Amino acid sequence: MPGWFKIRDEAGGVNVEIAFVFDDKEEAFKKEYDLVELYGRKCFNNGLLSNECRGGVGAPGQINSIETRRKKSEQQMGSKNSMYGKKGKGPARKIENIETGKTYISVSDAAEKCGYKMKTLYNWLSGHRKNPTDLRFV
Repeated sequence: MPGWFKIRDEAGGVNVEIAFVFDDKEEAFKKEYDLVELYGRKCFNNGLLSNECRGGVGAPGQINSIETRRKKSEQQMGSKNSMYGKKGKGPARKIENIETGKTYISVSDAAEKCGYKMKTLYNWLSGHRKNPTDLRFV
């Protein structure tokens, strides 16, 4: 697992990048913690610390400002969102009416078009309840 750490102080002109390769996350977190202990908690020329936490898995207890939350939200809007243009939670199983041969793209689509509750239809199709319909998973 590649890992890198940056130590930066723009006012003092310091910009150091240290690169390592790790076998697992825990090893990477341990190395980050050790480096922050060695370098990151010391003050630079302007008196600011280069790291706000002790290193490792992240900044425990950190609460993002409203502005930061807004920016993160904007980064996931519209076509930038991984679910943009997709329907449902993931790849849906197709449903077929074995009597008519009609196919539906998902349980929710079949339930809507046939007048059933989605959860009830899913329970019928998955075998949790006796299926009184001609609908089956494809």
